[in-house]
Amino acid sequence: MKYLKYIICIIIALNCNVVDASIIASIDDKLYSKVLDENRELLVRLPKGYKENRDRRYPVLYLLDGPEQISQTSGPLDSLSRFELIPELIVVGIKNTHRDRDFTPTVDKEWHTKTGGADNFLDFLETELKPYVNKKYRTVDYNILAGHSLGGLLALHALQTRPSLFQAHFAFSPSIWWNESKVVKDMKVFLASNTKLKNYLYVNMGSELGDMRKGFSELRASFENNAPEYFRFKADLFEHEDHVTTPIIGQYHAYRDLYSNWRIRIAKFSDEADPIALITEHYRKLTQRYGYKLLPPEKIFNEAGYYYLYSRKDAKTAIKIFLHNVKVNPNSGNAYDSLVEALGVDGQVEEALKQVEIGLELTNENSNIHAALLKRKTKMAKGIPQLEE
Repeated sequence: MKYLKYIICIIIALNCNVVDASIIASIDDKLYSKVLDENRELLVRLPKGYKENRDRRYPVLYLLDGPEQISQTSGPLDSLSRFELIPELIVVGIKNTHRDRDFTPTVDKEWHTKTGGADNFLDFLETELKPYVNKKYRTVDYNILAGHSLGGLLALHALQTRPSLFQAHFAFSPSIWWNESKVVKDMKVFLASNTKLKNYLYVNMGSELGDMRKGFSELRASFENNAPEYFRFKADLFEHEDHVTTPIIGQYHAYRDLYSNWRIRIAKFSDEADPIALITEHYRKLTQRYGYKLLPPEKIFNEAGYYYLYSRKDAKTAIKIFLHNVKVNPNSGNAYDSLVEALGVDGQVEEALKQVEIGLELTNENSNIHAALLKRKTKMAKGIPQLEE
């Protein structure tokens, strides 16, 4: 029954998070580009806990067609990151000024607008936008470029011409027909000459036919037959989706594949395992794979502690985990609240009351955590070890 109550509380908390996630607002930002000789407007969407977690830094997703794509990008991002299936990301949505000019690698004199400015636009991303974002926001050196249609074409072109500019690329229904599918031909040469390419590509296609379908099939064959040693890719064909819907379904699949090993499965730990060591090792491997320092977040240790406390009914191990969480997150009232609960369950009321006082000192008097700690203190003083209604 206690574990059932715990599960119900978690479900309620997650449902509350769903509401909160839906109202994360984008920040209007802009910079003047000397490369493009124009002002460029941005929509920047920060992770939910960005202001509170002041020591935390985040990867960046650079989103082409920002205003049009940001909602369908943020929905799966919020849901998946909330359940620790992927990391939280800063999203930088780039508003268009001359889309055809900026996203096409070559000039087409018969096209109705100016074309062929992709390399100039990549200069803007490399020398102006990325440095601007890195200076103004708390970022790590892991960047994703996501684009749809002509934006997908640009993502493929960026991978081929500047493979170190972005560490991952999402290309949804890319316009690979451009210039007689030159990007497909160039990809074969690129893969053959970059045998140790460390990068990631997600590409998809819907019900498009003709040069789009033919080019996609050739691209996928090139990846399957000539993928460099450290290059990871996924190519999805969605027969029942069309050109408009591929980025909607593609965002989810791209996130899930890029971060396929992100979540740690605590329930699969053996009884003999040291959960702290396994969690620490998991994040060491993530650091090695993604190329930037990753430490276990507070909520992972919290999740592990509660799992051992209520599912495995192992209060001693739970206390050990919560003590570690307090050690690595010494300013977190929430970490102390969890430790106090485990100590109470284990009957260590005197020690729990000591830890309550520390937690109360760390928390704002108007916060929910402060109120929860006060309630625990009152109940334990009356000989009730757990915070239950």
